[in-house]
Amino acid sequence: MFNKLLTSIGIASIKADTRIENEVNYENDLIKGVVILEGGNTDQKVNKIEITLIERIQNDDKTSQFSVIDNELDTYIYAGDFTVGAKEVEKVHFQFKLKNHDIDVKNNKIYMRTHVFIDLSVDAYDEDEVPVFKNE
Repeated sequence: MFNKLLTSIGIASIKADTRIENEVNYENDLIKGVVILEGGNTDQKVNKIEITLIERIQNDDKTSQFSVIDNELDTYIYAGDFTVGAKEVEKVHFQFKLKNHDIDVKNNKIYMRTHVFIDLSVDAYDEDEVPVFKNE
């Protein structure tokens, strides 16, 4: 009972790690990867996983309070309830095509933000840089 209480507030809960399988992603290429979910102290139900591709833009506007701006490019949603058992590891494979966006890959960085929606608990997050190179 005490373990369920701890996981419901995010202590010893599911941990998420998103990994890209292909090292170099060119514009308009397929992004392939896996979300690795490590179970906490109790079984937890995952409602969905949302993976968002973000262009992080340096903001040179001196009047702005923000030094960087996140431009959401694409979102991949894995919608399917499943349970991650205590101390178990689940893998969710994904792939989606990087659409033709006007990305300034020389000056900006591309990130992949993963949001794991966990039933009756604190959600799990992960964010990693994705190497995207412009076709020359």
